[in-house]
Amino acid sequence: MKKMDVKAQLYHLKGITERLNTIHEAQALQLRNYPRLIPNIKSAETKIDIDKHLIIFECESESKMFRKTKKTKIAIDNIVTWIRSIVWDDSILEVIVNGKSVYDTRIDEREQA
Repeated sequence: MKKMDVKAQLYHLKGITERLNTIHEAQALQLRNYPRLIPNIKSAETKIDIDKHLIIFECESESKMFRKTKKTKIAIDNIVTWIRSIVWDDSILEVIVNGKSVYDTRIDEREQA
């Protein structure tokens, strides 16, 4: 049997996730690490609602004032793409920083259309 690299394993697990509506620990680990890629985030907790295909990042920023910059928007857009490549094609992401929602695919993608 051919050994799969991590990327291939995650794509394989996506098929299982879509059929069984369950998340493997390897996928959960990726989802927990993604908020760290958002600029100026010092800590984050990832919550997953399997039934709604919803991933929520509850983050704390390095300063009290979190600004949604172009760099932040690009990072979050990339994260949405990565999430949809490893779990569900219709995954929803909400990013909450310091208690305030700063991104929600249900709103942000409607505005772009």
